[in-house]
Parts: sequence; C-alpha cells; structure tokens
Amino acid sequence: MLLGLVVCAACAVPQAPEAQAPRVEAPGPQGAFTLEHTNGAASDLSWSAPEGHVFCRWYAEPERGDYLWIRLAQTPEQDGDAGPRLDIDVCRLSQRPSGRYEPMPAGAHGSHCSPDPGFAIWWHEGDDAFNNGAGPADPSCALEIQFDAASMTLTGEFACADLASAPHAETTEPKLQALGPVSVLAGRFRCDVQRMPPRPSS
Repeated sequence: MLLGLVVCAACAVPQAPEAQAPRVEAPGPQGAFTLEHTNGAASDLSWSAPEGHVFCRWYAEPERGDYLWIRLAQTPEQDGDAGPRLDIDVCRLSQRPSGRYEPMPAGAHGSHCSPDPGFAIWWHEGDDAFNNGAGPADPSCALEIQFDAASMTLTGEFACADLASAPHAETTEPKLQALGPVSVLAGRFRCDVQRMPPRPSS
C-alpha cells in the first residue's frame, strides 16, 4: 500500500517542459538584407550555401587597391552572376580592417581605388543594375566591418538608400533611366576572407 502511495505521489508532480534549444545561426558564409523598391515593395533576402553564394575575396597588393570584393548572391551558378546579387567593393582594407567606411564613387575599385578607404554597393537583378553613384551619397549610406586577421573572418553591417540605375555590360542606359531607385537596408554578412594570389609578374 505504501509503495502505491509513493508511485501516485510521483505521478502527481508536474513534469518540467523540455528546454528549448537556443536559435543558432548556421555556420559558414551568409548574408541578409532588405531590398526596398521605389514603389514601397520590400523583400527580405537571406542567402547562404549551398543554395546561395556568399564570398569575400581580398586582392591585398597596393597596386590592386588592397581591395575586398564582397558578394551575396542567390545562386552559386556562374559564381553568382546567374541570378540576383549584391556586391560591395571595399578599398584599402589594411588601412581600416575594422570600423566604419564611407561611400566612394561606384566603379572606382580594384586598381582604380583611391588612396583612402571607402566602399561602394551594387544591386544586380536580370539586366538591371543599381549603385550608389559617383557623387556624395546619403549620410545613412555606410558599411561597418570587423576583420579578424587571425581567423581570416569578416563580419559586417551595411545600408544604403536610393541606389540609382546604372548601366553595365549587358544593359543599355535608356532602359535603365526608366527605373526608379532601390534601397538596401538592414544588411549583415559573415564570410571567410579568401586572400587571392598575387597577379603574375610580366
């Protein structure tokens, strides 16, 4: 009888709910941002391997601009060129391995980098391309990065409003002028920095 009472008493004790595992981001390169069109439509985009394609490639030689190419792409096909993609160009990484970057003229990257650190941002979708332009950008257009040279990892946050239509190799300017600006908001990324081999000497 006593044993029955003990068993019943144990059964009456409410069981604690199972602990919920904390939500952890998947390891590896990844990026996310909000794309807002001029008509107010917004899309939250988030890409990582294997479906997406995120990389950071560093061309460290001064004559190559000490230049970092960051890409967040929807698909790995054709190195990300086969689908929508966002590119961030960073000049003079060694001068400012961590901290805030101000916008520079789009297209002035790689061997065309100025002596001072800066960044530019591009959005490509189909035949359409947009960037922060050649002139002064909105003060809210900024990139903040943290580069850990020991582990060769980079994290960052970015935003840039009113990216204007910009011609590129596959697009004619008259078509682009009919398109309104797009804004890239609340962006963040994490990647392994790939130091690219030096250019072969001629």
